[in-house]
Amino acid sequence: MASNLAPEHYYSEANRLETFRRWTKKNPKPSDLASAGLFYEGNRDYVKCAFCEGVIGCWDDTVDLPLIEHQTLYPTCPFVLGMIYSSKISLNNSSKESLNNLIREMLLITWMAQDFM
Repeated sequence: MASNLAPEHYYSEANRLETFRRWTKKNPKPSDLASAGLFYEGNRDYVKCAFCEGVIGCWDDTVDLPLIEHQTLYPTCPFVLGMIYSSKISLNNSSKESLNNLIREMLLITWMAQDFM
């Protein structure tokens, strides 16, 4: 199963998506989970982050959004913060600016969410 491979194997979104072959829930969708840095190890509806090793489960089919749940539960995760081990990713200045804006937005959402908890 998925846990037999090195964590680095799951840095690739395509490799994470492959782990959802036996995912039985309608929502969240495997593509949304994989794009949020998560992969499936085959245990109920629990998924694991390839970057922080955080585990998320007990998904609500109607309201849970994978990236928001990931960010809320693991706000310091490198994936959530946009630090996706970029040594192999070349970003141009426009992409870097967009990524920085996204990180700022996610941090603001985390800060605001903590006020309601």
